[in-house]
Amino acid sequence: VLELARNAVRDNKKNRIIYRHIKLTIRNAEELSKLLETIMIASDGVLPNIYKTFFAE
Repeated sequence: VLELARNAVRDNKKNRIIYRHIKLTIRNAEELSKLLETIMIASDGVLPNIYKTFFAE
């Protein structure tokens, strides 16, 4: 999977493998798509900035 994702990164002229490249790799390969159709790949995100005043003490 990582080897195919690396090829997707090269095609997109990027330097890092992100979740989108792995998802594209899995969905474009028929065998991988059938094998991993029920998994969910969590995306990276930013933690929210929550002010301390909102926390109940």
